[in-house]
This record gives sequence, structure tokens and C-alpha cells, in this order.
Amino acid sequence: SVPIPLQRARALLDEMQLKEKVLLRQQGSYILTVEGGKQLLLSADGETEASLQKELTEIQECWKLANLRLEEQKKQLTLLLKDWEKCEKGMSNSLEKLKSLKKKLSQPLPEHHDELHAEQIRCKELE
Repeated sequence: SVPIPLQRARALLDEMQLKEKVLLRQQGSYILTVEGGKQLLLSADGETEASLQKELTEIQECWKLANLRLEEQKKQLTLLLKDWEKCEKGMSNSLEKLKSLKKKLSQPLPEHHDELHAEQIRCKELE
């Protein structure tokens, strides 16, 4: 899979949703076409029936494939965007941790030799 920018992924998802709406609007025509074809099959002679059946099968397969592809692309883009949101949250959490660490590191170290020596002795006692 080829990496794509976040804005492009969002635009693609919008396109998928638009295509989905168009496909839903065309569903009525598709159903009428298939039903009309089935009615024609009832009165067709042998050669015409075979040709018509082939066309109906192709139409049904194309319709099914278009729906499957659209659904799969939409699912992949949705997962990609969810993963991106998770990464953004993780980066935000990491940034907060880094800010907290920076604040701790910016606190002054003990200035007096006596304080350092006392701390060193305390550490040795803990060992």
C-alpha cells in the first residue's frame, strides 16, 4: 500500500461517500433493469434468451463488484483515518510527557558541595 497524506485520505473518504450516495440513487434503476430483463427472458426465443441471460449476469456481477469495491475502499480509508487519530493522540500524550520531563529537568541542581556530598552518602547507605 502506498502512503498518502492525511488530507488526501479524508478527501478520498468524502469521494467514497459521494459515490455511495450515487450508487444508492442508481439502485432503483438497477433493480428495474434486472426485473425487466427477467420478464423479457420469459418471452424470448432460445438464442435471444441466451444472449439476454449473459447480459443480465454481467450487469449483476458488475453491480455486485462495484458495491464490494466501494465498501472495501471505504473500510480501508476509515481504518486508516482511525489509525491516524490514534497516532495523533499518542503524539499528544508523548508531547505532554516531554513537557513534564523538560520542566523537571529545568529545575536547578543542588548548588552546595555539602548538599551533593550528603546526597551521595545517602545513596551509598541505600545500597
